[in-house]
Amino acid sequence: LMVSVVTKTLNMLEKKLEIPGLG
Repeated sequence: LMVSVVTKTLNMLEKKLEIPGLG
């Protein structure tokens, strides 16, 4: 399994969710 790719994807999703104005 490409764990590194999954981790990077999760990190990117977290950053997107942390965009000011969404929450």
